[in-house]
Amino acid sequence: NGQRLQLGQTYSMTAQAGAGCSFINWTGSLTDTNATLTFVMETNLTFTANFTDPIRPTIVITSPSGKKFNASNAVFTATGTASDNGQLAAVWYQLNGGGWIQATNTANWTAGLNLSQSANTLQAYAVDTFNNVSTTNSVSFNYISSSQITIFGTGQGTLNPNYNGALLQNGKTYTMTAKPAFNYLFVNWTDADGNPLTTSTKLSFTVQSNMTVQVNFLPNPFVTMVGPFAGLFYDTNNISLTNSGSFNLTLTGVGKFSAKGQFSSGTKLSFSGTFEPDGTYSNTVTPKGSSPLTVQLQLNPVNAGQISGSIGGPGWTSPLFAVRALFSAANPAPERTNKYTLVIPGGNDSTVQPAGNGYATVSVNISGDVTLSGVLGDGSKAAQKTFINKLGVWPLFVAPYKKSGGAIFGWMTFTNLAHSDFNGLLYWLAAPNASPGYPAGFNFNEGIDAVGSIYSFTNGVPLLNVPTGGISVLQLGNPVQSSTNHFTLGTDNKVTSADGLTMTVTTSSGLFKGTAPSPVDGATVPINGVLLQKQNAAYGSFLNSGQSGAVSVGPGQ
Repeated sequence: NGQRLQLGQTYSMTAQAGAGCSFINWTGSLTDTNATLTFVMETNLTFTANFTDPIRPTIVITSPSGKKFNASNAVFTATGTASDNGQLAAVWYQLNGGGWIQATNTANWTAGLNLSQSANTLQAYAVDTFNNVSTTNSVSFNYISSSQITIFGTGQGTLNPNYNGALLQNGKTYTMTAKPAFNYLFVNWTDADGNPLTTSTKLSFTVQSNMTVQVNFLPNPFVTMVGPFAGLFYDTNNISLTNSGSFNLTLTGVGKFSAKGQFSSGTKLSFSGTFEPDGTYSNTVTPKGSSPLTVQLQLNPVNAGQISGSIGGPGWTSPLFAVRALFSAANPAPERTNKYTLVIPGGNDSTVQPAGNGYATVSVNISGDVTLSGVLGDGSKAAQKTFINKLGVWPLFVAPYKKSGGAIFGWMTFTNLAHSDFNGLLYWLAAPNASPGYPAGFNFNEGIDAVGSIYSFTNGVPLLNVPTGGISVLQLGNPVQSSTNHFTLGTDNKVTSADGLTMTVTTSSGLFKGTAPSPVDGATVPINGVLLQKQNAAYGSFLNSGQSGAVSVGPGQ
């Protein structure tokens, strides 16, 4: 076919039928029923080889598949395949009994459908070049009106399932669950305008057209503040047993916490919750046997973690503040190498409130844990375990009056001043009948300036510098009555006095005890206290007929 052949020359060609077909004859310039045709080459010869093709083409509708399917609108493109042993001529399709339309392409054909009803039937068949027609394939399906949902996000996290870009049935309700990535927190779901939808990780929504939602994650602010917090709550303008106390909280890496509090009155508080991603918490909690309280907290990364806020009850609100434990063996507390002594002065009138000096020893370990052990000015024992924060601040809270209620509390700060190594303003309250000798109770609502000093001892070196001798002064009552006793202090730190004073210093701690004549009647009374080396003095207290008096020891005039 199409070749240049020599005129007058004899040639032969043989027709061979394809699979499933058979040869009929040659027609044209010569007619022959033999498959092999022999001819002498002349000008303008034409031949046609004729075959039969009894095999019909096949057709498949691949989409829709016969199941429910979603489309963004009523215009949909159906797809399918067709094949034949010879050559395909066309594919025809029909929708819902309408007219037959020729599809685009043949082997891989497409058909544009305009769906006008929910229940639909699509039919299609193929034709080859011998007009062999395939069987008609048919599929019934339901058109479901659907819309595409768009999901934006801030931060890092995943959705299950992730419907972003998916075609979902209009009017149907779906649920997605948000999961934050490592070191991220889920915040909330919002709409396209930023209006909050829910703070739950699960979002249930009913599909509508042009729907947009946003899922919000943020870097986890809690992972750097995990651990215990300790603090206080009180109102400096209205110090009372019912609106002051201690506060302790333990925070996890996902913002969950458990908290405990103790009021100066003895009432205890316990609750748990979860901080919002912005570090806030607000709720109403009810202590056992008490009225509901409003608790508001704000977590802040300042100084490696601190909490501010308030606790409020009927007719009162007290500011709250707490600090976070920071130090550890890997990050030792600067104060760990020292021993300390603490003095808490009493009042001026021993007839209405203790006048004796409270005293204690204080130690800080490598992890910043503070241990306080001592005696308050009215003779009540004082003990506490807490911790310091990054700045050396710690909450002092001691509640020694178990039956009637009362406490001493305030913030202490380690410093390096001329007369102290730590100090703070403390408030001291006792309910009626809480403190022996003061049945009406008392309230140091103006505050007490407590002072602490590093304590150290060297063999052969006097603990106080009193080269010309020292004096001890005992004061009691209203008006103040006092007695003065002279003494000398040897290099062995033994006290010698001709005035009836006895005094023994425990050199390992700085505590002292002894006896001295009472300023009231001269009778011998026990005295106890502690050295405050930075002030080159010692302070303590004594009890006389239930009243608390002050002891002060220092250089003579």
